[in-house]
Amino acid sequence: MSHSTLRIGKVELLLEEEDEEGRQRLHANHLVRKQLTKEDIENILTKIIAKTEEPGFDIGVLWLNSNGLEALPDDPARGRDFSKLENLIQLALWDNKFAVFPEVLVKLRRLERLNISQNVIERIPPSIKEMSASLKELWLGGNRIQNVPEDLCYLANLEILYLGHRQYKDGGNNISDLPKNFGQLKKLHTLYLYANKFTKLPEVIFQLPSLRDLDAGKNRIRHLPEEMHHLKKLTMLKVDDNLLTELPNALCRLNNLFKLDIRGNRITILPLEFGKLTQLKIFDIKRNPLVQPPLDVCLQGVGRIKTYQEELAKSEPVSTVHRKVVLLGESFAGKTSLKNALQTDESHLTEEKDRTQCMNIDSWCSEIDGESLEIRACDFGGHDVYRLTHQFFLSEGSLHLLVVNLKTYRRQKSAFNKAVKFWLESVDSRVVNAVVYLVGTHADRLTAKQIEEKTRDIKARVATFIEERRKHMHLQIEEVEKQIDKAREEVENTGSGHANRKLEQLQRKAERLQCKLESGLRLVKDGEIAVVSSNKDLTGISDLKADVFKISVDKDMFPSAHCILPRSWINMEKLLRSEGEKSTNITLSWEECVHLGSKLDLDSTGLEAVMEYLHKTGSVLHYKGDILRNVVFPDPTQLITLLKLIFDHDRDRLLGALRQNSQMSAEDFGLVEKNFICRAILPKDVLHKHFSKNRRTSDDFETTIKVLETFGITHVVPPMPRGTPGTAFLTPGDTYYRFPWFLPKSQGTPSYVKQCWPSRVPNGMEQIGVEFRIDGKEPTGLFERLCAQLPPQLCPGNDWSDGALSYMGEQPVLVRRKTVEGGVKIMISGRVRAESDRVDDMWLYAIIPMVEKTKLLLKEWSRSCWTCSIPCPHCTKAGLKVLGYFRGDLLWEERPDKPAKLPCPRPRHHSGRAAPTLMAKLVYPPKAVPTVAPTDVVVKPASSTEVEVSVGGIPVHLRPGVILGYIVKYKGDGREAKEVPMKDGQHTVTLRGLSKSTKYTVTVAGFTAGGVGKESDPIDIFTMEDVPDAPPVDVTAFARSTREIKVFWKEPPKDQCNGAIRGYNVRYRGKNDTGAYSLVFTENTHAVLQNLELAKEYSIAVQALTSIGEGPFSHQPVAKRTLLDDPKDGVMEDVTDMLVDKLLVEDIRRLAVKLGLTEVQYEEVCYSCDRDAREIKYQMLRKWKQVTGSNATVQSLCIALEALDAKVSTSAEHCRTVAEHDGTLAEHCRKGIGQPWHEGGYYISLAKQIMDSVESKSSERPNNEPSDLS
Repeated sequence: MSHSTLRIGKVELLLEEEDEEGRQRLHANHLVRKQLTKEDIENILTKIIAKTEEPGFDIGVLWLNSNGLEALPDDPARGRDFSKLENLIQLALWDNKFAVFPEVLVKLRRLERLNISQNVIERIPPSIKEMSASLKELWLGGNRIQNVPEDLCYLANLEILYLGHRQYKDGGNNISDLPKNFGQLKKLHTLYLYANKFTKLPEVIFQLPSLRDLDAGKNRIRHLPEEMHHLKKLTMLKVDDNLLTELPNALCRLNNLFKLDIRGNRITILPLEFGKLTQLKIFDIKRNPLVQPPLDVCLQGVGRIKTYQEELAKSEPVSTVHRKVVLLGESFAGKTSLKNALQTDESHLTEEKDRTQCMNIDSWCSEIDGESLEIRACDFGGHDVYRLTHQFFLSEGSLHLLVVNLKTYRRQKSAFNKAVKFWLESVDSRVVNAVVYLVGTHADRLTAKQIEEKTRDIKARVATFIEERRKHMHLQIEEVEKQIDKAREEVENTGSGHANRKLEQLQRKAERLQCKLESGLRLVKDGEIAVVSSNKDLTGISDLKADVFKISVDKDMFPSAHCILPRSWINMEKLLRSEGEKSTNITLSWEECVHLGSKLDLDSTGLEAVMEYLHKTGSVLHYKGDILRNVVFPDPTQLITLLKLIFDHDRDRLLGALRQNSQMSAEDFGLVEKNFICRAILPKDVLHKHFSKNRRTSDDFETTIKVLETFGITHVVPPMPRGTPGTAFLTPGDTYYRFPWFLPKSQGTPSYVKQCWPSRVPNGMEQIGVEFRIDGKEPTGLFERLCAQLPPQLCPGNDWSDGALSYMGEQPVLVRRKTVEGGVKIMISGRVRAESDRVDDMWLYAIIPMVEKTKLLLKEWSRSCWTCSIPCPHCTKAGLKVLGYFRGDLLWEERPDKPAKLPCPRPRHHSGRAAPTLMAKLVYPPKAVPTVAPTDVVVKPASSTEVEVSVGGIPVHLRPGVILGYIVKYKGDGREAKEVPMKDGQHTVTLRGLSKSTKYTVTVAGFTAGGVGKESDPIDIFTMEDVPDAPPVDVTAFARSTREIKVFWKEPPKDQCNGAIRGYNVRYRGKNDTGAYSLVFTENTHAVLQNLELAKEYSIAVQALTSIGEGPFSHQPVAKRTLLDDPKDGVMEDVTDMLVDKLLVEDIRRLAVKLGLTEVQYEEVCYSCDRDAREIKYQMLRKWKQVTGSNATVQSLCIALEALDAKVSTSAEHCRTVAEHDGTLAEHCRKGIGQPWHEGGYYISLAKQIMDSVESKSSERPNNEPSDLS
C-alpha cells in the first residue's frame, strides 16, 4: 500500500491507496488534537468534498472519528454536499458529538461499513432502510438509543451489528428489546448487545440462521431459553455480568460453541450434559457461586467437568462445607494460642520456646445450630526465615485471620507497616479476592481506652492503605487507556500488523488491571478488628468463633461455600489419608494412587480430576511439574515436618543439630558452618545424615530436595577451588546445595563482585539486559527463587543477598535487586564483546531464559503489578544516571533487518542534535527456532472421542528465545493431520472430535516468532471404545423346524464398531405379541432361536456389543415363520447335507470354476465363511447372484423360492437329469417331492437354481476358454 499526503491549508492528511480499483483511504481524524477550531474542521471537510471533482481523487475509506463533529455537510446549494463522496465503502464517525443520525448517509449507495459509535444519538431514523442494498456492517454502540426501529430489519445484507461493544468505555445503549421482524436479517452472523437494558434474550434472535457470535454481556438477563438450540452455528456466546442463576440444557446441544463467557452471574449448578461441549476451548466461569461442580473443578476445563459429572452419575452426591483458615502475623502475635482457643474452647497459651516453627496444620469440625463445618487451620510462623514457605500454602477460598498483638503495637507508621501492611500486601499479591479478618490479641493486658485507640489507628491506616492501592490501580488503568488511544490511532493511520498486536496487548493489559481492581482485598466487617484474649478468660473467643463459622458459610464472601462432590471423591480422600498414615514414606507414587482409585472404580482421568481438586483444597499435595508429577503427598503436614528440618529461626539450634547428626570433627564442621553462614551452602552428605537421624528415609530426603529445587528454594552449586573470592573451600567431588534465602544481608555490592563487574562498561564490551519493575512490596522470595534457578549454561560465581554473578563462558551475567521509590527493580544483565557472535548467545542462553523464569514466577503473584523494559545499551555504556528505555514488548517481536541501527530512546533536551544510534541486535533478541523437542509429553485417552495431551515443555535453559507456545499435531489412520496450538505455560490440551476406538499418532513441537521447532517422538494412542454406532448388517433367518429358527448376520461396518465386538444380542418375539422381547446372547455371527411356537411368525433383530455396552438393534426387524410340520425321516437334513457335501465341499473348486469365479472371489468365499454348512451355502449363493447378475436380495429370493413348493415336481424332474452322476442325490430329491415342507421345497428349488446356473455357464463358455481356476 503506497502512502502520500494531502495538504489542505496548513494541515497535512495521510492518503493511502486502498484497492486495485484506485480508491483511496483518507485519514482526516483527530483534527482537534491539532488545535483546530470547529470552523476549521468544517472547512477541511468542505474542501475534501470539493476535491471529488478532481481526476484521480476517489475516496473509498474515510476516517473522520474524534473530530468533535455535530453534523455532516448537507447543503448542495453551497457546494457542501457529503453525498458527493458516492464511492465511499467505509466511513468512521465514532467519537464525535452527533445527536442525530445524519440523514445524508442514506444517500451513500455503496457504503458497506459504517461506525458511528461513541456519540449521543438517541434514535435511528426510518430512512436507514434505504441503505439495504449495500450496508454490511453497522456500529451503533456507545450512544443513547432506546429502541431499534423495524426499518433496520430491511438491511438484508447486514452481517455485523454492534448495539454495544466492549472496546469502548461506555460502549452500550439503553435498548431493552428487538423488533419482531429482526429475524429477517438472514445474513447477520455477529450481534453485540453488550451493556444495554435487556432482561431476557429476545426470541427473534433464535430466528437468525447465520448467527455465529453473540455478546449479551453486562445486561440484566435472568435466564436463557431452551430455544437456544436453534442457533446451530453459534461459536461464541458472552453473557457475563448478568443475573443468570442457571444454564439451559439446550446450551449443551450447541456443538460448534468454541467460546463461552458466563462470569459474574449467580449460577450454582451446571447442566448435567455440559461435558458434551467438546468444541469449547475458551471458557470463563469465575465469580459464580458454583456448587455442582465446585469452582475448583470448573477452572480445570470442560474435560474435568465432564469427568466430574460422569463420576457424580455413578456414585452418590455428597454435600460438603469446609474452610481453610490461615492465621498470619508477626512473631509473638499470639497466633498459635488463638488457634488453640478456637479449636478447644480452652486456654492453651504457647511459651516462647514452643513458638511455631515454619508452620502447623490442624483440622477440626465445628458445629453451630445443627450445621457442621470442617476447618483446616494453617498457623504460619511469623519469623522472617519462614516467610519463604508461606507462599506455597496461600490459596484462593481461604479465610485469613491477620493477628496483631495489641499489647506491643505502637501507633506509628513503621509499626503498622511491620504488623499489618506487610501481611496485607503478601496476601493481596498472591490471592484473588482474599478475605481478611483483622484480629487483635492480648486484650487482657490493655485498658478499654488503649484498645479503642489502637484499633482505631489500625482501622484508619488499613482504609488509607486500601484507598491508596485503588488510586494507584486507577492511575495505571488511565495510563494504559491513554496508550490504547495512541495505539488505536496508530492502527487507524497505518493498519500494520505490529500496530494491531500492540493494541491487542494493551487492551489485554487494561482488562487484567481492571480485573485486579475488582478482585482486591475484602475486609470482614469493613475492617473492624475483633478484640480477643487467649488467656483464661477467653475474652471475645466465642464471638470470634461464631464469626469464623458465619463467614465460612457466607455465599457472598465465599460463593462456593457449599459444594457437591461424588461419594467416590470423598472416599478417595479418606483412602489417601489412611494409606499415608500406614506408609513409611511421606509420599505415595502415582501408581499406588491409581491402585487405590481402582478400588473406587476411578479411571486415570477421574483420578487426576480428584487429585487436582484435593490439591486445590489443601487435602493433599500433587504438583504437576516435570520432577514431582509422579509423587503425591497424602498428608501435607508430613512435608512441613521435613521443611522444619531446614527452616529454623534459631540458627544456632539448626547448626547444633547439623553438627551433632553429621558426626564430623569440630575442624571439619567448622568449614561447613563457615560456608553456611557466609554463603548459605550445605553439603549433601551433612543434610542426608541430618534427615536420617530424624528417622527419615533416603526417599524422604530425595523427595524433599526435589521439592526444594522445584520451588527454587535451593540449587546445586559446583565445588569452587580454594581462594575463590567470598567463599570457603569446598571439597571437589562432593555435592553442595545453596539456599539463597539464608544469605546474610549485605550493605551494597561486595568488593569482590565489583572487581568482576566494574560500574562502567569496559571498552570493546556492550551490556544488554532487561529490567522488571514491581510496584509496591516485592513478592517474598521472588528474587531468591530466581537466583536458585539459573540456566545450566551459566556457571554460578558469587551470590549475595541482593545479587548473583555468574558466567557464560568468560562473559559475566549479573542479576540484581534494587529498591526504588514505590517498588523494587530486578535487573538481568550480560556483558559481551560488541562485534562478536556471542551477543545472540547471551540473549538466547542467559537473558531470555532468566526473563522467562521471572515471568513464570511473577504469575504466582497474580495480583502484583509489574512492567518489563529494556535499558538502552548506549545510555548504560555512557554511564548516564538517567537511562533511556525501550519497551519490553520488543523481546517478542521480530528483529528488524532494516534499519540495522536504532536511535537511543532517551529524551533529548537540546533540539537540533540527532539521537545517538545503537545496533538493533543489542535490543532485539534473535528469533531462532527451537532445536530440541518438548519433554515429558504424555498422551492418554480421555474418552471415546477425546485424547488428553500434557506437555512438560522445553526446559528454560534450552530455549532459543521466547517460546510462544506449542503445536500439538495428530493424525488418525487414513486421515489428514491436524494441529492444535497451546500457549506456553499451558500444561494440557484436549484433542476433541476424534473417531472412536481409533489409533492416532501425536507429536508436539515448540514454536517461537522464528517458526516451529523440532517435534517430539511420535506417540501412538487409541481413543477409548464406545458402544457401536450401527447394528449388524445382512440379517437373514431360516426356519429349521416347527420350534427353531436360525439367524445369520455380519458385524457392523468396521468404522462404526467403535471397538472390538465382544458378542451379539438377538432380540425376538411373536409378530403380534406386545410383551417383553426374548434375548439370546452369542459370540458368533449366527444363533438358533429355540422353544418357539408352531407355524408362528417372529420379528427378529440383532445388536452388537463392545466392552462399553450395546449398540442399536438392526433397523428393519426380520420376519420369519416356524414350520408347520417337522420333516420326516430326516429328509430335510439329508437334502441339506447332500447339497453341502456334494456341491459345496467335495466339489467346491469345480463348482467355482463353472460359476466363473476368479481366484480372488474364490479365496474370499473360503476365507470369510466358517465351516458351518449353511453359512458356506449362503455365501456361495451371494456369489452366484453376482455372477448371474440377479438384483434380488437374499431375503426376497428365499421368499420366491418358497413360493415354488406347489411346482416342486418340475424341479424334481430336472434334478433327476442332473442326478445321473449321483444317484443318492436324485433319491433324496425324489423323497422331497410332494411334501408340504417350506424348507424342503426351498432347498430343492435352490438345488435347481444352482444346477441351472452351472449348466448354463458351462454351455455358454467355449471349450477353449479356460477359467481363472482351471
